[in-house]
Amino acid sequence: MTKVVPENVVAADGFKPLQSRALHRIAEPQNELARDSFPAFGEAKLGCTLPPVLILTEIFVILCLVIMMKGIRNGYLTERAQELRKNATEQERHLWYAFLHAYPVRFRRQVPIDRFIVDFVCSRAKMVLELDGSQHFVENGPAYDKERDAILESRGYKVFRITNSELDDNFDGVCEWIDRTVRERMKSRTKK
Repeated sequence: MTKVVPENVVAADGFKPLQSRALHRIAEPQNELARDSFPAFGEAKLGCTLPPVLILTEIFVILCLVIMMKGIRNGYLTERAQELRKNATEQERHLWYAFLHAYPVRFRRQVPIDRFIVDFVCSRAKMVLELDGSQHFVENGPAYDKERDAILESRGYKVFRITNSELDDNFDGVCEWIDRTVRERMKSRTKK
């Protein structure tokens, strides 16, 4: 290859001009002082030091991709939550329409939080109600629930689990317990 620019020519910013467009290389610093001025940026795979502008551009592109992927994931969760609201279990429909729907403190149902969809959430009391059917007690159900609860609690929510049989056998008692728990949690949150 023929060099386009003599090797002793240095630009005002301390970088050598590009030697050939076919190399797809970024200009290298002429001396050690210029090379050491960007130590945090490291060496590229081609063996040349990247200028900070290109590094920041690459970081920006990666961040945009991450944000876009999060939006795709959240879009999927939103669609899945809508499906779950349409196809609610008998116990979820009963609790929602007979009690939580008209409860004075607002509850929402099938809500995406983090990477999960919770059955019912009360944001003011920072509590989540999960109705547990038989799938929660087999194979890896309990381990998954434990991990999920830890993540939700790290976001400030207290998770309460109610079994479907408990709801079927003692609906009024469950509703009284929910009411009492919401009041207690709201009282404790206003004291803080």
